[in-house]
Amino acid sequence: MIKIQIEVPIYSTENPDKVRRALSNIVFGMSFSERIEDDVRYLSGTSEGLNSLSQIQRHLKDQAISTFARKTLAKSTIEADRIKFYLNKQAAFMGIVHFCDNKNESPLGPITIDIESDDINSVIDYITGQTGNQVSSAPAVGEG
Repeated sequence: MIKIQIEVPIYSTENPDKVRRALSNIVFGMSFSERIEDDVRYLSGTSEGLNSLSQIQRHLKDQAISTFARKTLAKSTIEADRIKFYLNKQAAFMGIVHFCDNKNESPLGPITIDIESDDINSVIDYITGQTGNQVSSAPAVGEG
């Protein structure tokens, strides 16, 4: 079982089409819905397949930040079967994965990605394109 939920605020100063484009640059094949809460419009989507995360995986590989991403995702584990992390919305619009340490780090609100899985480590392996063994056996900078 894997369940992926994504959510991003759309503020009145933002172009909703650009926010949708930011999400489509990061996630694949999700159906989206909108809601309004406390006068803020939110775009959210759900999926039950890893394929929705294939674009994040590709961007991490292209940006050569898979090892950093793996460490960030490991720190983002909030339960044994769940991770929650934030991506910068403006960077996503440009097709760049930029992790935020917290949801207040992104001035226009982050893209929030919440993933539940029976095997969260396999999800992290998939997103980063590597396994825990690959990371731990890699030589440190300046070694080897």
